[in-house]
Amino acid sequence: LFGTSSDNSNTNANRYYVTKTNGLPWAINVPVKFNYPTERTDINAAYSKFASWVQSNGNTYANWYTNQSGYINSSNVYFH
Repeated sequence: LFGTSSDNSNTNANRYYVTKTNGLPWAINVPVKFNYPTERTDINAAYSKFASWVQSNGNTYANWYTNQSGYINSSNVYFH
C-alpha cells in the first residue's frame, strides 16, 4: 500500500515507489545488462552517480550505471 512502512509514495504529490529514508526508488529498469551491487552493499556505494541521477529526476547522469571512470566502485559490484 502506498505510504505504508518504508514507502514514501504519495498520490496527491504525484510521488510513487520511493523510500522514506533517502527518497531512492524501490526498483530500477536499465536498458542494458546490469551489474548489480554485491550482497549487502547499498547501491550508492556501488554506483557513485546513482543518487545524483535520482535527485535530478533523471536529468543528470542518465548513464549512471555505465562503467566510466568515477561511476562504479568495482569492489562493490558483481560483474557477470
